[in-house]
Amino acid sequence: MFALFLFAVYLLIASVYDLYTHRIPNWLNYVALPVLFGASGMSMASLIGWLGMGVVLFVAAYMNVIGAGDWKMGMVMGAALGFLPALIVFAVAQALAPLARSITKRFSDKRGVPMAPLVTVVFVVGWSVVAITTKHVGIW
Repeated sequence: MFALFLFAVYLLIASVYDLYTHRIPNWLNYVALPVLFGASGMSMASLIGWLGMGVVLFVAAYMNVIGAGDWKMGMVMGAALGFLPALIVFAVAQALAPLARSITKRFSDKRGVPMAPLVTVVFVVGWSVVAITTKHVGIW
C-alpha cells in the first residue's frame, strides 16, 4: 500500500512537470525507480514489471510514438505496479491521448499531449474503481 501512495505522489510531481514543460525530468525517474522498487518489497513482480515495461515502451519510444520521459515513467510504473497493471494503465492513457488532444488543442502547442497527467487520471480512476468494486480501500 505504501508503494502505491509513493507512486501517486510520483505521478503528481511528474504531471506538474509534464504539463508545464512537456518533459519528465530524468532525476525524478532516477530517484523514483529505486524508491518504488524498494517500497514494493523488491519482489519478482516489480523486477518483471520494470523490465517488461522497459522493453515494450523502448520499442514505442524508438518508433517515436512516445517520448523518452514517458518510457522511463513506464519503467517506474512497472516497478510500482507490476507488468500487467502498468501496461493496462499506460495503454488506456495512450488510447485517451487523441481525445485529450482534441479537448486541449486550443490551449496547448504543437508538442502533443503530456502523458503523465493522463496516466495519473487513469491510475486514480482505475484504482478507485478497483477499490470500490472489491471493497478494498487501499491507499484511499
